[in-house]
Amino acid sequence: MNHKFQNLLLDIQQSAKSVQVLPSDSAVKEETFAAVALRPDSLLEAILSNTGGIVIDNWLRLYGCGELSFLQRNRLCPIRETVIGEDILGGLFLCLEGGSMGYFAPDTLEIEDMEIGLGQLIHWCLHGDTDTFYMDYRWDNWREDCAQLTLDQGMGFYPFLWAEAGQGRTRRPLPMAEIIGLEFDFLRQMS
Repeated sequence: MNHKFQNLLLDIQQSAKSVQVLPSDSAVKEETFAAVALRPDSLLEAILSNTGGIVIDNWLRLYGCGELSFLQRNRLCPIRETVIGEDILGGLFLCLEGGSMGYFAPDTLEIEDMEIGLGQLIHWCLHGDTDTFYMDYRWDNWREDCAQLTLDQGMGFYPFLWAEAGQGRTRRPLPMAEIIGLEFDFLRQMS
């Protein structure tokens, strides 16, 4: 276990949030490392080498080499940026050129430069004010509802988050592949 992953584990232990580190799967890891060139001793390499993914408050998910497969989730996203995680709304965290992290926002369907690196993003996920960041999209029982989602599900909204809500929105669990697919289908139709 390298020092970057040891530091991450310490950061996870110090988090006041509910954090689950999923076990890695050797077959998924082998496939991932054969397909993706990673900088040795990078934080991303440490996460992919040692976890099957990381789930924070059942709302944020960082990809690994297991149930939250980095390779499989990136195949869902028809964009050139590398996706390293998601939220249950269909928002995506990605690596931008120059090393900055970006957020593909499900309410605007645009990539926003977060102007932070991967280490800062993970620190924010573990210790930051995610409640304020997501306050427009969290509901009274979100913790209980999100705890019921499987890792291949997210929360789908209708009208979609990028559409005018009018009288309000309904929500229900949907496959994450469907949520992400709808986002990119709508983008393709608009271009």
